[in-house]
Amino acid sequence: MAYLYLKKLFKLESMLTMQSASYTSNLIKLPFIQALRWFLLGLPIAVLFYQSNGVNLQQVFWIQAFFSLIILVAEVPSGWFADRYSYKKSMFIGALFICFGDFVYVFANQFDFFLVAVFFLAIGSSLISGCDSALLYDTLLELDKKDEYIFWDSKMYRAAYYSEGFAGLIGGGLALYSLRSPYIAQAVIILFILPLILSLKEPTSNKEKQETSTIKETIQFLLSNPLLLSLIFYFAWLNAGGITFVWQVQAYLKQLNTPLIYFGLIWAILQFSTGIFSNYTSKFASLLSQKQSLFSFLCFISFGYLALSYNASPYGLIIFFIFFFNRAMMGPISRDMINKLIPSHQRATILSIKNLFMRLFFCLIGPYIGSIVDTQNSNIAFFNCFFIFGTGGLILFIICFQTIDKTNKIQSN
Repeated sequence: MAYLYLKKLFKLESMLTMQSASYTSNLIKLPFIQALRWFLLGLPIAVLFYQSNGVNLQQVFWIQAFFSLIILVAEVPSGWFADRYSYKKSMFIGALFICFGDFVYVFANQFDFFLVAVFFLAIGSSLISGCDSALLYDTLLELDKKDEYIFWDSKMYRAAYYSEGFAGLIGGGLALYSLRSPYIAQAVIILFILPLILSLKEPTSNKEKQETSTIKETIQFLLSNPLLLSLIFYFAWLNAGGITFVWQVQAYLKQLNTPLIYFGLIWAILQFSTGIFSNYTSKFASLLSQKQSLFSFLCFISFGYLALSYNASPYGLIIFFIFFFNRAMMGPISRDMINKLIPSHQRATILSIKNLFMRLFFCLIGPYIGSIVDTQNSNIAFFNCFFIFGTGGLILFIICFQTIDKTNKIQSN
């Protein structure tokens, strides 16, 4: 009897060890998935590629606004789908859409075709959006390591930054041969993401026993949690400011008459710097309080835009590093703040809601900024960004500040 008991015990221990190992493998595979997803060979010369096909900068922002509009429609339902069925299924279907969108890009040669391509890319992005972070957080819950989230999130996105950096170098080189060749190579490489996603282990034991919430129940939960709601609006606003900056980088380089060969190199340096900065995210988070972190993110974006609003010069490229430092710090810290306030069975849906508002803000502001760059110059556009995102960010920060104080008082009573 004792022998049989010990045999069962060792068998159970072996099964638990194997299960733990399979969850640990998620921590290895997720960075590789991010690396493949963000190996964007065409991004460093995207604006030039659009313009070579008869698309002006305002239309570029309209394309990105359309991308954001589709995400607005699909973001929350896709998040609910992930919570209801599985993160892995949602990510796999999303990857299929992205593969098809990249394939359409290879043949796109006018404004309408680009809209078709970004439609598929937007659906795919919305299906993946939030799932990677949610799967990482729940994996760490399975391994009893949720306090290490900032470290692992930084590591996951560091892979994306380095990948985007190498893609910038390679894509810039391919662009010398043809502006379309980076998109052809990208359409092939993205296919390797599919088997990696299928090999992920879906976290289950930390899902609450109750049935998955409906979208209505999730929204009710969100509205009943003012701290979570204020953080979502605040980070969505600042992230929209970051996206708006990214789509002005190439216009700024063009205004400086930067040779084409340097577009990929500059983009690669910026991405590599973000990867290096992300090594210090945990340290940055430990040095500042929650309020101090929130305010620092606003300062980086606001004063970065203000500094760039002066006369365009090569020295302005130094200011770019402020935005990419902010990107490295704000991403993991914001996701950690929000994830701590979300139950597992609503995680992907609520993270999708944050991305929904980010895209909504970009839809409202992006085309306006693009028209300023087209009709005037980047400096005036940057000053408008400083005023818009600085003013709006300050209002939202004050709301967050007051909400944190109220929440702390309630918890202390």
